[in-house]
Amino acid sequence: MRRWRLQMFPIRLFLCLGLLWSASLLAQEAILIGSGEWPPYISEEAPHFGPTSQIVSEAFALANIDVEYRFHPWNRSFVLCQQGDLDATIAWERTAERERDFVFSEMPIIIERTVFFYSRRHALSWEEIWTLPEDASRLRVGAILGYNYGNKLDEAERTGLFTVRRSDSEATNFRQLIKGHIDLFPSDLVVGLEVLRKHFDAAERQQIRYLPEQLYTAKLYLMFSKKSPRHAWLKAQFDKGMQQLIASGKLNRLQIDPSLIPPEHPAQ
Repeated sequence: MRRWRLQMFPIRLFLCLGLLWSASLLAQEAILIGSGEWPPYISEEAPHFGPTSQIVSEAFALANIDVEYRFHPWNRSFVLCQQGDLDATIAWERTAERERDFVFSEMPIIIERTVFFYSRRHALSWEEIWTLPEDASRLRVGAILGYNYGNKLDEAERTGLFTVRRSDSEATNFRQLIKGHIDLFPSDLVVGLEVLRKHFDAAERQQIRYLPEQLYTAKLYLMFSKKSPRHAWLKAQFDKGMQQLIASGKLNRLQIDPSLIPPEHPAQ
């Protein structure tokens, strides 16, 4: 009997080691992604952290990779990712300067579409904005500190067509618009309507309209830190997952489609 037990011990040991090895194969990889608040696309308070975050999570899930989001101010997420403390950061425009420290997903995860919001009391058409008479007062345009609104607005500011007043948030700019302190405020259409819905009452929202023409369109990507030792592998897995989401039709179902919002719809 003693001899039988001695023979069984190594078998049990091998079985235990085999189970541990199998469990390690099944264990999910994980990625740390930095983000800021940009509702309704991305928010720490939203289900799945918002539809854009959900797209990223589901693409990685197809590669058995779990996503952990870390919410910081946007510039903080950028720096932490640049230093390699985070593997990636979500929703950034691709530039030559950023490509020195980061690699970008093959396809964008969201397309930002910026339009002009204006007050009903001071309505301007798209053509009037860009062809004001020389003796007319310069248009006062609100903007957010650190935001990029594209070359067209930059050129209008440089040539004196616009006077640009920068503040800290969308809500501040909408308040300035309602009070008549600015004439126009550029914002992503979906974000602008969400800010109005969340922070302003019905009477205030009724004062605001937007032009259907797009001032600026930006493709935003998942941005991987070159200091992460796994950045090339993580990018490859994400790109593969995105292709699978496209093929299944799920990507379209997860995205917010701004074309479903009719032009000059009251912001309510």
